Amino acid sequence: TDPNYGSVLSVIALISGIYFCITSEKMWMRILMLISVALQAMFIIFSVSRTGLVTTCVCTFIFSFIYSLHGKKKIIYACIVSMIAVIAVVIVDKGVIMSYNYAIIQIVEAENDKDSSEKEEIVKIGREEELQEDVSNRRFELWKNAIEITKTSPVVGVSFGNFISYAKKNLPGCYMVSHGFTVFNAFHNMFMDLIASQGIIGFIMFIGIMIASLCYLIRYYKNIS
Repeated sequence: TDPNYGSVLSVIALISGIYFCITSEKMWMRILMLISVALQAMFIIFSVSRTGLVTTCVCTFIFSFIYSLHGKKKIIYACIVSMIAVIAVVIVDKGVIMSYNYAIIQIVEAENDKDSSEKEEIVKIGREEELQEDVSNRRFELWKNAIEITKTSPVVGVSFGNFISYAKKNLPGCYMVSHGFTVFNAFHNMFMDLIASQGIIGFIMFIGIMIASLCYLIRYYKNIS
């Protein structure tokens, strides 16, 4: 339903594919995993999802960090390897897009020179024009609405499936329901969604789960396969 959701799912498949490629003893499985990794990477790159790129960088850093530590290396070494891996991800992402756009321009211009009667439009990959006026792509306005809704019910929130009806009744002039582009049913930020829907109680509980999970990973990373 959304390129960002699709990209995050592709990142999970990509990292899983890399893991199974490394650990599998069967050559046919490794080949299948490499094909899957390539397809997932293409979706992430060509969807031009900034969420997908950030998620890829974060997951690559963590994966490389834990994998490097498993070799009984020092933390500084693991950090250096992880940073190099993240830089490589960004270079590949931008490099593929630039190469594709250059190639498509050359192809379309060559076709247009052959047939001057019917010009084909050049469709490049990128979001520069879309994000020129608003780098957040409407997110800043939505986050303001999340804070406004949270103020009306700060302790327990208004529930996740209730944003639109609640906003129409209590904040009819807010951006998410009145700006004319479309009606947004979420704030495109997990923490904003969380505090508006579940309030301070839900927010603290979720942050507690995150901290506990991270502490567990750090404490028992040697036992992670």
